[in-house]
Amino acid sequence: METVENVVAPMVEAAVAKGWIDRREGLVERLSEFARELRKWNRTFNLTSVVEPAEVAELHFLDSLAIAPWVPEGARMLDVGAGAGFPGLPLALARDDVEVSLVDRTEKKVAFMKNAIARLGIANARALHVRLEGQPDEEGLEGPFDVVVSRAFTAPEAWLPFAAPYAREGGTVIAMLGSKGSEVEELVEQLGLEPESLRRIDYRLPSGARRALLLWTRGPIRAGN
Repeated sequence: METVENVVAPMVEAAVAKGWIDRREGLVERLSEFARELRKWNRTFNLTSVVEPAEVAELHFLDSLAIAPWVPEGARMLDVGAGAGFPGLPLALARDDVEVSLVDRTEKKVAFMKNAIARLGIANARALHVRLEGQPDEEGLEGPFDVVVSRAFTAPEAWLPFAAPYAREGGTVIAMLGSKGSEVEELVEQLGLEPESLRRIDYRLPSGARRALLLWTRGPIRAGN
């Protein structure tokens, strides 16, 4: 009989095999509980269109863990527009050395994240109901952060200037993309970035779905900061 654990376990193993995370006792069970909570809440609150356990395991959990190699040990990370907790909560479960702040402007999504954090006992994560306007200290975020990440929050050319005030100098801003996205050369020219500060990492999920990460080492930017 197929259980949530049976579809989550191969995705965790895939993340380990790719070198994204280390094998961690109890991770499959905690992610499986997360998937069950997500499906239960989604019946009422419509948090995400992806709720089948196999899809959640790949498109939410495994995809979230793709950022792990780019999050330094002991980092403070800000997840902007976290929605139902992606990528921040799977990352927090896999990496208890990382302190994760998850922000969303939709109250029901923040309520779900707070519930998941409490239910799963995620001591290194907090969820905040905030509409970001470029003032991290006034918004209760206690920035700047070592890593600032978004998953399809807005287009990269808008995201990098938006994220800049929240990232420390020399920190990393991550944009999680689908198969299509702005080319690095175009963004460097458009935003006046140092060419070596921006790179793109392409990867595939087990289903064949194409994904990419844009990684910007925070420095001067012509737009926004």
